[in-house]
Amino acid sequence: MKMIGYARVSTKDQNLDGQIEKIKKFCHYKGWEVVIFKEKVSSVVEREQFEAALTELEKPEYSGLIVTDIDRLGRSVYQLSSTFKRLTSMKKELIILDKNIDTSTKEGRLQFNILSSFAEWEREQIRDRLKAGQDRTKRYGGRTRKDYPKEAIIKQYKDGANITYLTKIHGISKGTLYKRLREWGVIKDIGGK
Repeated sequence: MKMIGYARVSTKDQNLDGQIEKIKKFCHYKGWEVVIFKEKVSSVVEREQFEAALTELEKPEYSGLIVTDIDRLGRSVYQLSSTFKRLTSMKKELIILDKNIDTSTKEGRLQFNILSSFAEWEREQIRDRLKAGQDRTKRYGGRTRKDYPKEAIIKQYKDGANITYLTKIHGISKGTLYKRLREWGVIKDIGGK
């Protein structure tokens, strides 16, 4: 059997090696040949290598497409179902390794359809949370600032409490603590920060 593998990352800084290794190991275990198409893109719109993989998959010597996860195929139910319909019309199977889905079975087809819906729902949830955070930031004029007990921190610092101790008891990061101590005039700005 000969398969097409497709690996994709969303930014040029990300690494494809993990996906490629999973696909190759799986095919080696099954005794299948595999041709890998790999892509580094910033959006799902411009997927040249994905289109090239599907075009290559039309050749009769290939049996199907393998990806590591469902989000490698698309981000909406429409994109995922379009890809699945295209594969089905070519009489090719789809294997999604991380979800253990093989669409050559009725169970695999059911799983794929359910996960497609969940993948889109999850993406919409993330988008909604980001939008809510952005709206809150606009409404309040920037990031919300947590108030820390200024007098207590200054007194403890001047009495010799070390930074690690202060961060733990007040639930403040070292960076924020140093920033506040500079703002409050307790320590001087060092190095032009």
